[in-house]
Amino acid sequence: MPVYKCTMILRQVSPGATTGPAAGPEGRVAGWSESWYRTEISAQAAMGRMIATPGLCESRAALLNASAAVVGQRVQQVSPVGATLVGSTVFASPLKDLADIPQMSISCVFYAKAAVNRRRISLRGIPDSKVVGGGYVRTAAFSAAVADFYKNLDGYSFPGHDKSVPGAKVLVVDANGRATLDRPVPFALNTPVRITRIKEAGSAEIRHFSSVITAQPAPTVVQLDPNRAVVIGLGGRMDSDVVLYFLVDPDEVPVPKITTRKVGRPFDSYRGRR
Repeated sequence: MPVYKCTMILRQVSPGATTGPAAGPEGRVAGWSESWYRTEISAQAAMGRMIATPGLCESRAALLNASAAVVGQRVQQVSPVGATLVGSTVFASPLKDLADIPQMSISCVFYAKAAVNRRRISLRGIPDSKVVGGGYVRTAAFSAAVADFYKNLDGYSFPGHDKSVPGAKVLVVDANGRATLDRPVPFALNTPVRITRIKEAGSAEIRHFSSVITAQPAPTVVQLDPNRAVVIGLGGRMDSDVVLYFLVDPDEVPVPKITTRKVGRPFDSYRGRR
């Protein structure tokens, strides 16, 4: 089945502000988005999952302050690439707690099922009542709301590099695009790889680049794609550049931390890519 990128559009409006481009100086309007991935039979099915009650959007709105809300949705087919479906279902926060700035966030870690991968994201727009002295204030109700958000991520995934195959140290990359490793090559032919922290020959600059293994002339030597640019140099590391989608483990709910994250302009006045 296709993989869909499921994006929630969120907005926070300070008291006295309008929601259009003509918002007065007495108020501020901020917008941001949060995305997860899901395998579904169609974009309509993925959208239905997002706006269901209970569901992803409703549980995310339960973590917002009183002046913030989930104001829209976007479902984009990413594997294979396909059409996009847009929704405008609004989910207001059930909380009465206010917030001074939308940048106030909780930093959460989401672990993958049956894999070592994890994703750390910041959930913006949390109430001021959950922050005292720069620290997170745990309450039974809000902790339950956080756990419910994790629960509603069951079936959703996040992208990450395949870490099941350990990488190898790079000894040298020559002008012919041949990379010599410190041990027998752990990757199969035609595997996308990334080479990081390689010291470019003739300079002290640390570089990185991506390529594909096209041949294996020797047990510890690989031929990189001659049609791609390579960095000639010493040292570094080679790891798989294969991207997989890892299902979120809804039962692993660590305690969040307080952080702040930048937000963008309001979406109804934005012109360009998010």
